[in-house]
Amino acid sequence: MEGSCLSIQIEFCLLIVVVVVFSHQHVVVVVFQLSETLQVQTPAVPPGQCQPPRVVGKPKAREVQLRWGPPCVGGGSPVSVYSVEVCGAGPQGSTGQEEVREVYQGSEVDYTVGSLLPGRTYSFRLRAANKAGVRHQTCLIPLNAGKT
Repeated sequence: MEGSCLSIQIEFCLLIVVVVVFSHQHVVVVVFQLSETLQVQTPAVPPGQCQPPRVVGKPKAREVQLRWGPPCVGGGSPVSVYSVEVCGAGPQGSTGQEEVREVYQGSEVDYTVGSLLPGRTYSFRLRAANKAGVRHQTCLIPLNAGKT
């Protein structure tokens, strides 16, 4: 449901009043018309967790194609931008510092990550944002880049 808006309109109301005066019962029926509409709009919130990114095809030595789906919960506003970060480790067996860099920012739901080094393991983090903000979430996919 994009844009949460609640609209209530009551056109006619019927009020029945039973009055008992000195053992005599009197019924009064009142019918009145309301013409105003009440509209309430709730604020949007950042989108929910994205569907996990997945690898499309077979990873190559220097690139991998990722694809993901929109969040299951849109937050009341469409996703305006996705952000993909790559977290790269050193060669297999090394314990060096991991480098984190943003490789994509846009509205598409797939992207080919290039400039990878052969034989290294990479993880990918996906975030989604709408007009209310970004959901700080981490969806990591560990991936070992192929050999040359």
